[in-house]
Amino acid sequence: MILLTPQLMGKRLELLREVVPRAQRFLVFADAYTLEQLESLRAAADQLHVHLIVEMFTSLPYDFESAFRKGVTAGAEALLILQSPTHTDERVRIFKLAMKHRLPSFAPHAVHSEDGHLISYGVNPVTAFSRAGDIAVSILKGIKAGDIPVEQPLTFDLVVNLKTAKALGIKIPPEIMVRATRVIE
Repeated sequence: MILLTPQLMGKRLELLREVVPRAQRFLVFADAYTLEQLESLRAAADQLHVHLIVEMFTSLPYDFESAFRKGVTAGAEALLILQSPTHTDERVRIFKLAMKHRLPSFAPHAVHSEDGHLISYGVNPVTAFSRAGDIAVSILKGIKAGDIPVEQPLTFDLVVNLKTAKALGIKIPPEIMVRATRVIE
């Protein structure tokens, strides 16, 4: 099962631009886990003629407060969260800081939006890992791994948190609402 994380970066940036159309400068937190995603995001940003303000974390604990201050000082208008274990573990703290700095935040998984982030878009990890488990069972039953076709996800979750949108004074476009797989009110 391929999760397509780097390939989704352009789509995430496009969706964020639909929700915050005037935004031109996006704060991005990066670490060792996100380098391939960051490369894809940079290519998408070049195509869309937007600027990324990248804060690279190299050691724990990540100083998110300082990174937000630097990003806001540099003119960030929204936050795009890359998929990283630390970003997922710290999602509530990141959300609170995003709200403190009045930055709409766009994240990779529904759990982020459940914890307050404005929008999330990505592969449902529960579905993906369940499918990976099915494949593992097939291998344990004797099917050769080389005989199992590579699969890509066919569906993606687009989750919108309307409470956060209201708190930020953002009106979610109808085009996004129609595509949303889930809306948190």
